Amino acid sequence: MQAKEKYENATTLPEKIRTLQEYIALIPDHKGTEKLRAMLKTKLSKLKAESEEARLRRKGTGVQFHLKKEGDAQIVLVGLASSGKSSLLAVLTSAKPDIGVPTQKLTPGMIDYEGVQIQVVEVPAIFKDANQSVMGRQALGAVRNADLIILVIDLMRDPLRQLKLILNEFERTGIKLNKTPPPVEIKKTGSGGIQIIGDIHLRNERQDVVQLLFEHGIHNAVVTISGKIKLEDIAEALDRSIIYLNGIIICTKGDVKGSAENFDRLQNSPIAKRFPLIVPTSVMNEEGMKNVKTLPPRIFHSLGLIRVYTKDEKGVARRPMVLRRGVTVQDLTKMLHKDFFQHFKHAKVWGTSVKHSGAQVGLTHTLEDADVIQVYIK
Repeated sequence: MQAKEKYENATTLPEKIRTLQEYIALIPDHKGTEKLRAMLKTKLSKLKAESEEARLRRKGTGVQFHLKKEGDAQIVLVGLASSGKSSLLAVLTSAKPDIGVPTQKLTPGMIDYEGVQIQVVEVPAIFKDANQSVMGRQALGAVRNADLIILVIDLMRDPLRQLKLILNEFERTGIKLNKTPPPVEIKKTGSGGIQIIGDIHLRNERQDVVQLLFEHGIHNAVVTISGKIKLEDIAEALDRSIIYLNGIIICTKGDVKGSAENFDRLQNSPIAKRFPLIVPTSVMNEEGMKNVKTLPPRIFHSLGLIRVYTKDEKGVARRPMVLRRGVTVQDLTKMLHKDFFQHFKHAKVWGTSVKHSGAQVGLTHTLEDADVIQVYIK
């Protein structure tokens, strides 16, 4: 196999990583190749770790991309060159990026959505083999820190080619978009060897699992599996370079001829099915701008956040607490002050999470967006 020979003949670390990724991508995913794929992914994980160590040793040289998170959440705009990222940033926020000029740095702006501060960051353009260049690695590194990824797709060009290129660069750097981590948890212990918990088909291949752990220097651990997995899922769980992020797609230049057809191609493609939101926009016509104006609440929803307003005898707080969807009264009391949790009596809630306004609830009650809560203590 030519891909295997390229990997075996690679001399530099970046070349070894690139050719091994290409080799793995060409190996069919079935039972007969499971052990081989797991072994190669383990090698890839080690090469990435070695590359990261080398990067940290070089840190301080060249252009550094680092932007402190501000506000309640951070999203990044990712796309190819001239995809409309800067124009989108300008209409979503008060930022004034240089439109029409290649972005060479992280450019921030801020969305104020009903009291929620969402930082929007434009990163330099993604390109083929971006992970092999300093600028590309820096841009992809900035993506890893975000709470939500917005892929900006230019409807003047082939949308599927753009999407596939970006996702390929993400995969190569361990960014998995809109994917679920394998249902496995590996917890190191001080002794006891390797214990595997869970009803899995891997029990017949326990030695392969143990071998993978040993290759990562893990000789004592509890491996808890809560669903059906493959051997290479263990290798993936051991790869610390892999991160799972959520993403949506915003299409630009929806006013140009052929954009509607390109949008339909994208929306109906299998690769786009994993994206919960795909929005066509344009900053050049009224219809496109209508869609732009709908983006802040849709972005907020995609972040998985809710707003909860606290209430006391003086009234309702003007600024909400911005919390993760699924938060309970118990979670909130712990955030407010330890006394609210330790001496909790009950709470009253006004909003969609209760059947009637001012309903009395306990610690296990789940809050919803725009709820108002008043906590009572003993």
